[in-house]
This record gives sequence, structure tokens and C-alpha cells, in this order.
Amino acid sequence: MTLDKYLSIPEASSLYGIIDGQLYQWIDLGKIKAVMTISGVVVRQMDVAAQLPTEDQPEHKAVAHLKGTPIGVHEGAIKYSVQHSNVSRWIQKGYIAVLGSKPVHGGYQKLIDEADLAYCVAIFKASSRKGKRLFKPSE
Repeated sequence: MTLDKYLSIPEASSLYGIIDGQLYQWIDLGKIKAVMTISGVVVRQMDVAAQLPTEDQPEHKAVAHLKGTPIGVHEGAIKYSVQHSNVSRWIQKGYIAVLGSKPVHGGYQKLIDEADLAYCVAIFKASSRKGKRLFKPSE
């Protein structure tokens, strides 16, 4: 079982570069969950990260150097230890860009953006919501 990680308002502000007021506004609007503890208000890290544009999320910044690097679907699934079906679904939904293809053994291998794959895997593995929607419909 994976437990959700909670951050204090100052921790979340510092980690994501957001002013405290924005976090409180998201709490008031119900966009992020918050809990009152003895030491103050804490927010669920996953909820805060979901409010950020993709390119501002730490998981995206960590793999930005891979942008435009082609990798085969099968090779990527093995390298990042995820099911081929997950990778195929992320491609189908447009979360992973297809960069082209190359001929192999009498057929063609689809080449995808390794940065997109690595980002999807990072979100997938960090999520405690296995079997549910990984990204918001707008992403």
C-alpha cells in the first residue's frame, strides 16, 4: 500500500514556487485536498502537482534533457519497467509523441519521445491510484 504524501503550505510553496495564497485558493475551490493538523494546514502533494502546467512539474523537469530522443515502444517498456499495453495506451491518448519509425526485421518499429515516456512512467509509478485515470482529461 502506498500512502499519499502531505506537505505543509510553506513546503508546498517552496517546492513548487507557488505563493501561499494560490494554495489556499485551490483549497477553497476544492481543487486540492487539505487537512488541519496540530502544526497547521497540510495539502496532498499529488493534488498540488496536478494543478501545475506539465512543464512546471518536477517529474517533467527531471526528464526534459531526453526531449526529442527516439526510443522504440518495446525497448522503452523494458527500460522503464512498464507494461507494453500501458505505453501503447499513453501513445493512443496522445500523452507520448510519436517521432517516426524505422525498418526492422521486415517491418517497422514505432519510435516515441523518451522524455514523454519517462514522464508518464514517473507519474504512473508515483500514483497511488493504480487502475484509475493517470492524467486529467485536459492534459
